[in-house]
Amino acid sequence: MARHAEISGKILAYLTTRPEEGDTLEGIMNWWMKSDKGKHAIDELEDVLNLMLAKGELEKIKVKKDILVYKVKKRQKV
Repeated sequence: MARHAEISGKILAYLTTRPEEGDTLEGIMNWWMKSDKGKHAIDELEDVLNLMLAKGELEKIKVKKDILVYKVKKRQKV
């Protein structure tokens, strides 16, 4: 789980400075995690993204028929 926390921390750090960004699983692996290329398997990254979705930190948006994009979940205004 420590590795999951490390990966989710990197994703959230990336999105903190780019809140409008979104990307596919492969894009996140190749661009957002590029400093860790090869260190984290794509299956592990997908597990982390799914945990972040379940926690409400991210949302998954269908942008084309077979393309899903992960983005930071927008907070509701009160």
